[in-house]
Amino acid sequence: MIRGRSILSRVLLLHACATLVTAIVVAAGVWILLETTSERLQRQTLSAYGETLKTGLRGERGRWALTDQARHALHGGGDSFTFGLLENGRLVSIGDLASPPPLRMPTDGQAAFFERVQGAKLYSGLSAPLDGRPNLRVVVVQDLDHPDVIFDDVITQVLLVAALLILVLLGLQLAIDVWIVRRTLAPVRRASEEVAAIHPHALDARIGVADLPAEVLPLGNAFNSALDRVTEAYRIERDFAADAAHELRTPLSVLQLRAEDAADPALRERLLAQIGHIRNIVERLLLIAEIDANTPSPSARVELRQVVEERVAAITSLALAKSQSITVAGVEHAVVSGEAERVARAIDALLENAVLHTPAGTSIELEVTSNAIHVSDDGPGVGDVSQADLFRRFWRGHRQSGDGSGLGLSIAARIMEQLGGTASVSQRRRGVTFSLTFPKSRES
Repeated sequence: MIRGRSILSRVLLLHACATLVTAIVVAAGVWILLETTSERLQRQTLSAYGETLKTGLRGERGRWALTDQARHALHGGGDSFTFGLLENGRLVSIGDLASPPPLRMPTDGQAAFFERVQGAKLYSGLSAPLDGRPNLRVVVVQDLDHPDVIFDDVITQVLLVAALLILVLLGLQLAIDVWIVRRTLAPVRRASEEVAAIHPHALDARIGVADLPAEVLPLGNAFNSALDRVTEAYRIERDFAADAAHELRTPLSVLQLRAEDAADPALRERLLAQIGHIRNIVERLLLIAEIDANTPSPSARVELRQVVEERVAAITSLALAKSQSITVAGVEHAVVSGEAERVARAIDALLENAVLHTPAGTSIELEVTSNAIHVSDDGPGVGDVSQADLFRRFWRGHRQSGDGSGLGLSIAARIMEQLGGTASVSQRRRGVTFSLTFPKSRES
């Protein structure tokens, strides 16, 4: 059986992909925002310290120094910052301020920001010309790996926390999606269960479409319409068979009367035998139509042993006329699902098959189990015949000669199909065993 991927799995997969892409885009946007914000704040800080250097720089006795106000302002930035001057491209210190490490820095042009890597450390800096002194440039450098620099760590922590939150929210959202989709598709699942539970002979069974989603409602309506058409065709066929069989009764009665007036005894006997055979077929056709017209009650229960003994008593006279013996064995109490009348007709079909189509002197044994009846005989068997042929309508083998209509076993099989059971046959070393297996009753 081909099984397609469920709607639930498709929705969850597509929604998970969409959510994941959205989460990645959002995370990337947050990361870019934090990075650009960090870079902007860093450059603003470097520019502010550069301006402080420019305004507070003083030359004293061949050395460069700062005013007290500027020195205090620069010291307030922490130990991650270092300051210096580029004088004709040569780095010189300023007073007691920490000097930058020897890095390749811009030495001409307008103010320029730069980043440099030295060893395992990353530095960010500013090189800006001193107003009126083109040969002098103030330099501010920050060690980004210094413990005082926490903004990068904050960005990393924010991204990690955001990633964890995204994963948690994604899992929670998928769980909610499972609940939503399952709740939405519950009517579809119920409709599927109703379809699976429709009995082949429940002609009026339909699926409920009131709760189906709008997208599935046309399918449900189309299915019910298809069942309506199949039911109508089935009823036409059944009614035709019943009507035809019923209409044949009167002509057969007339034929029988005329055959009885035949002067030739041999001819009269042959005619009456043929008319009896046709009458038997007609009665069986009417029985089939009656069986098909009524759906068995699913709540009906029957005592199997009791019905078996009643049907054996009814056919005993016919068996004795052929010097046949019939015995009943097995359990004394067996309750199965089914209606007594239908079960009796199925048993009759097997008993008639055993009595009519086995030689005189045959032994017939019936065994009752908790949910089955086994009818065995020591006759000639059925030969190399498939079960499908044995239970097919109008099939007549060597066991179904003479008055056999070829409908008895098919009627038994049809009744068992209606009751949810099975009819089967198995060869014995001598003879054959026909079995009727019923669904077990909860009361058994």
